Amino acid sequence: MKKILYLESGDRRAGIFSYVMQVIVMSKVCEDENMPMYVDFSKNMAYYKEGEVDNNVWEYYFEQPFNVNLDEYEKIHAVWYQDHRPLQLPFRYTLDSDFLKQARYYCNKFIKIKPDLIDRAENFLKNHTDGNYLAVHKRGTDHENASYFTLDNYFTETDKYIDKYEQLLVCSDEQYSIDAFKQRYGKKVFSYDSVRETLPGHTYNGPHGLRMGVHNQHCGNLVYENGRDCVVEAYLLSKSSFLLKTLSNVSHYAVMSNENLNFVWIDKNYRTFY
Repeated sequence: MKKILYLESGDRRAGIFSYVMQVIVMSKVCEDENMPMYVDFSKNMAYYKEGEVDNNVWEYYFEQPFNVNLDEYEKIHAVWYQDHRPLQLPFRYTLDSDFLKQARYYCNKFIKIKPDLIDRAENFLKNHTDGNYLAVHKRGTDHENASYFTLDNYFTETDKYIDKYEQLLVCSDEQYSIDAFKQRYGKKVFSYDSVRETLPGHTYNGPHGLRMGVHNQHCGNLVYENGRDCVVEAYLLSKSSFLLKTLSNVSHYAVMSNENLNFVWIDKNYRTFY
């Protein structure tokens, strides 16, 4: 009987693009073993539509990598090979690195955003920009590096590039950060109207004293919308002219999905936890 890699979510209740990275990494197994993959992210997820617990969250936002009939395959169950990943994600990677070349190949082959979400993103771009814009993903809430790469650090790095562009796309899980960028850079800033944390500080605390990610805050039960908006924002980042990049799975995806996107690590000279 033919075999299929049956990829499951595990129990970490992570952000949506942590799961996208999981699929990209495990795609190498499909290539190496010459077998298709089915993504079943129906357990322990933070993004279920109201009343739809245990639905396959992957299919809310993405197409299945392969069009197959599961009844014809023996399932080879897998989650995430934490210490023995088939495609190792380096701490930093460069534009010409072998890792990024591989990751872009797997991302473009296996990660397909749902057409309605692409339409949503493209309509936003059509109405807000001519397509030539600088972009930054200001990661907040549960980001462990927040105390070492602060909002002021983002400004210091953004200042180096902002004069070269008429517009700056800011994507963030914090409304506070969006407002701060607008206060500093004025009308240059534009942003997508996403589900975000609206209160700065430590309003929502998770394990070990860390703030909870916006996907685990429930946001007035807008958890599906939170995932949807994150996918749209990642797409918008990928279409930018130049990306100010930090350690973030959202910006990882943006770089991997657009083979022509240039970027700079703006947090590389600051202390990091991982």
